[in-house]
Amino acid sequence: MGRRKKRRVIRRKPRLKPSAFFRCPLCQMDTLSIKIDRNRGIAVVKCGDCGLNDTVEIYEMEEEVDAYSKIVDKYLS
Repeated sequence: MGRRKKRRVIRRKPRLKPSAFFRCPLCQMDTLSIKIDRNRGIAVVKCGDCGLNDTVEIYEMEEEVDAYSKIVDKYLS
């Protein structure tokens, strides 16, 4: 006699989202937020701890990480 076929449970792992905050180059806290305005081609960078507020020019295909690297290069060089 045959058994009933067991139903397989498929467990899906949730995708990890990148953090919305970055490390500030001045105060070294994870409070740097980046908002991109694609119409004007700029990214507004604000730190919630030390009050850093700056804008960076970005291109069409760039993301928040690219704007963050430009800010780090600007303040550390």
